[in-house]
Formats: sequence, C-alpha cells, structure tokens
Amino acid sequence: MALFRGTLPNMVRIVPYSAVMFTTYEAAKEFLSAL
Repeated sequence: MALFRGTLPNMVRIVPYSAVMFTTYEAAKEFLSAL
C-alpha cells in the first residue's frame, strides 16, 4: 500500500494549515464586507 504511505503525516500537516486559512479568509471577508 505504497499509495497510502505518508498519508497521515501529510494530513496532520495540511489540516491545521487549511483550518487557519479558511478561518482567516472568512474573517477577512466578513470584515471587508462591513466597510
């Protein structure tokens, strides 16, 4: 199963980054729409 080797470490790296980027994007969108 070489295809799945390294999937978990990769997800551990990507998921927090995606969560931060999504939260930042949503906050910026809400802030800029209020201007």
